[in-house]
Amino acid sequence: MANASKNKGDRAEREAVEYLRDQVPGLLVENAMRMLGAGRSDDIGDLRVFPDVAVQVRNYKLDSIGAAVRSSAVDARTQAANGLLPHGLGLVPYPRARAGTVRWIATWLTPPAPLECEPVEFKTITKALAWLRDDDGPHGYLTHPRTRRVAALTGPGTEVFVAPAEAWLAAYARARAGADSVDDPGVDGPALDDPALGRADVEGPLLAA
Repeated sequence: MANASKNKGDRAEREAVEYLRDQVPGLLVENAMRMLGAGRSDDIGDLRVFPDVAVQVRNYKLDSIGAAVRSSAVDARTQAANGLLPHGLGLVPYPRARAGTVRWIATWLTPPAPLECEPVEFKTITKALAWLRDDDGPHGYLTHPRTRRVAALTGPGTEVFVAPAEAWLAAYARARAGADSVDDPGVDGPALDDPALGRADVEGPLLAA
């Protein structure tokens, strides 16, 4: 059973690296990969993908996904502190997600940059995920793009932010752009529509049919 659980986690980590390579290749470190030696007391995350982010991947069954969402955000913060990194990110795959739907859920305690939308409060993960993964919305109503669907998950346990991964990646892109412009005011940081950033800013329809 332990080996089966480890293999499940390893598969999710490999999938997460490939997802990030596809979405934001211009923001990743060279030779992005899984981190070796995860699980130590000085653990600094599951993935070596961003230069300043500790990433915790947690792959649980659907009936335990709430625990995965909260604990990965908390553990990512601890791992970021271990590595003296400014940002922590939890990544949770939604089990058996159909192609084209929201597969990767991002969860965090502190956003990498100010959010461009007001988080919507939910007390249960079931209702939060139903909204976050809804690319169509009620008939005739505008639907938020994935980059502007952010939930504040309250209720029992640590309060965390939860969103489609595209929302966190868009905020992180803004943070990196701001850091680049501060380091060199004469050089513009990457724009959110820069092809090098992948599709993080364009996933999800703007309105329902």
